[in-house]
Amino acid sequence: MDDPKQLISRFVEELWNERRLDVADAIFAKDCVTHQLRSGMPADAVPRGPQVIKEHVASWIASYIFVAVTGDLRRDLFRHLTGHAPSYFIDRMPGTLTSRITATSNAVFTLQNMSVWNVFPPCMATLIAIALVVTVSAPMAAALMALAGILVVAMFHLAAAGRPLHHEFANRAAAVDG
Repeated sequence: MDDPKQLISRFVEELWNERRLDVADAIFAKDCVTHQLRSGMPADAVPRGPQVIKEHVASWIASYIFVAVTGDLRRDLFRHLTGHAPSYFIDRMPGTLTSRITATSNAVFTLQNMSVWNVFPPCMATLIAIALVVTVSAPMAAALMALAGILVVAMFHLAAAGRPLHHEFANRAAAVDG
């Protein structure tokens, strides 16, 4: 496949639009350089190969999903608001309602983003580590599970201790936004 038009067509249609990441193996060389991912790295440390392309495309696809979800949330909230009588808007400032909708959609976006990129990877790494340690030593695996459990409980206690701060922040934000 040496035809540039065909390569570009497969890149756009199959890899991006159809989200078939396996196409990267067919259209990129095994040692292709991903210049857009360099960020000042030395030339010998630049990520190479179709796998890097797949990871890059997957991250963009995931970002698109987050934006689509928050967009759907905003549309649903606005659709709900348009069903109200005009007197509803006389009693409440429309800018305040818009601010709340924006804050809600941003909170959903942040929650999804944090879950996918900051919570799930360490959880999966811990579960995989426990599974691997089980194959070596059951007592070590039990100790690792106990340690992981203690850390989870400690994190929930820290989160609960921060609850008053979160409520105070929400109250101040509500005072500003109405």
